[in-house]
Amino acid sequence: MTLNNLMKKILFLILGIILFWWFFLSHSTFLVGKFKVYEDTNGEYIVKYYKPLPTNLFGMYFLTVERPPVFVVLYDINNNYIGQSSPFYMAGDLDVLGSNPMFPNNDNSDPFHDRFVVVNSDDFSDAYEISINHKKWWSKILQYFH
Repeated sequence: MTLNNLMKKILFLILGIILFWWFFLSHSTFLVGKFKVYEDTNGEYIVKYYKPLPTNLFGMYFLTVERPPVFVVLYDINNNYIGQSSPFYMAGDLDVLGSNPMFPNNDNSDPFHDRFVVVNSDDFSDAYEISINHKKWWSKILQYFH
């Protein structure tokens, strides 16, 4: 294999990774201030609610639905990124902000003690669950942008 062929393969790999990121994750990567909807804290953790950016098909679709959807980003008290909710499955802002958020706690008898959960009555509850110990694949990728 020549050096030229190797460089082409590396270039295609890098372009493929960038295309994958742009198509699937760019709408929930950059947290622009004017897209921030709300912020809450319990003294140990900070949760911020954002509207998705219209940078890809997911973001444009989410911004054209009837109620603007939001995704959630969880930080520790020092503003270190822990994780975020699903970039693919978002509920409307009124549904999420009107729900009951449960922050991680030290009560081991609580089955949700190691995760942030938005408790609501619709099918979006799992999409707004953020574990402090086990990051989802998108949180592992997006942690480098925070």
